[in-house]
Amino acid sequence: MLDELPIDICNTLLGTKDAGAILASFESRGIFLKPLDEGRTVYCYHPLFHRFLQVRFQRANGTLAWHELQRQAGEIYATLELWPQAISLYLAAGAYESAARML
Repeated sequence: MLDELPIDICNTLLGTKDAGAILASFESRGIFLKPLDEGRTVYCYHPLFHRFLQVRFQRANGTLAWHELQRQAGEIYATLELWPQAISLYLAAGAYESAARML
């Protein structure tokens, strides 16, 4: 769901502490992932693989679960005062009132 995968946000969203190790493992195995910074604290998936994962998640868990995950990610970004990302995620989740509060 996220265009960029900051390790700290992945940890918060997934309730884990090892997102960095998981993402580094994916990168080392060539799983359509690349770092966006020298410190390897932010990653992104290849756009086609990113879309594949989105579709697979929605098919397995349903659209409501997808929207809830987007809303939760929006909350994390809002807490970090990363307003554009929060608004984008809220709108994608259909959480229009939450998006409006950011304005």
